[in-house]
Amino acid sequence: MTEARRGLPLAWLLVAPQLAIWGVLWFLPVTLHGGRGVDVSVAVLLACASVLILLVSAIVTYRTDRNRSGSWSAVAVQLSIPACVFAGHYALEQWRMPPFRDAADHQHLVGATRAEAERELGTYGAQVTTVRRGTAPPEVWLHYPGMKLVVDESGRVVAVEPRR
Repeated sequence: MTEARRGLPLAWLLVAPQLAIWGVLWFLPVTLHGGRGVDVSVAVLLACASVLILLVSAIVTYRTDRNRSGSWSAVAVQLSIPACVFAGHYALEQWRMPPFRDAADHQHLVGATRAEAERELGTYGAQVTTVRRGTAPPEVWLHYPGMKLVVDESGRVVAVEPRR
């Protein structure tokens, strides 16, 4: 068996850990402070391990397969996996982005209940914040891309404001 043939299987075997690492980072959310998913420190360690695997694969391929391109295709595949994951995340984020809403078009919601407003606008992309100022009753802010709805303690929308 030639020297070039011994390096070929190792470079291709190192594709499997790359796929496993980036598969975990694709399917599990990266979170802070122990939320559901992969902690950000673990995600950074996994990405560093991926880079280390890529470097080992490139070194092994360089030392054993200088003239043939069989193992270099494995290195190219390993290099393309993170690029595909990042591109896929960007494409999904753009595809799933909730529509920008203009506050002027939704002024008719003032006086409606929170349930009616959520039925019209949906809940996808909305962020909910509860605000309490001193001894005043709490307000609920519904943040949508482009606008904010202020809901009082009785559950009625009291303001629709533009938001950037």
